[in-house]
Amino acid sequence: MKRIVYHVGARLDVLEIVEWYEQRDGPELADRFTEELEELIGKLTNNILSSKDQNTIRRANLDKFPYHLLYRFIDEETVKILTVKTRLPPRVLRTTKTIAAARFELEMQHKQ
Repeated sequence: MKRIVYHVGARLDVLEIVEWYEQRDGPELADRFTEELEELIGKLTNNILSSKDQNTIRRANLDKFPYHLLYRFIDEETVKILTVKTRLPPRVLRTTKTIAAARFELEMQHKQ
């Protein structure tokens, strides 16, 4: 079984992002962020055996949210998540809706 280890800073990053989405756009969008993050990390664990250089820091982007994570393979069984950061500058986050929030609103409109 593959193990996922979070650096303490990465845990704080995720908590901060989830809280931000909950306050700004509601719990449903925060849940979607969490689901996409977990899905991406699940994909990373499937690639452990194909990685030859385990000490290299790698980057993976979320598809629907403007975030990426940095990670590395510790050994054949372990992925360490180092950080989760936004790809958008802070001024954009403060002044506009996120892409994910806009997509979510459109999906809700189409369901009605």
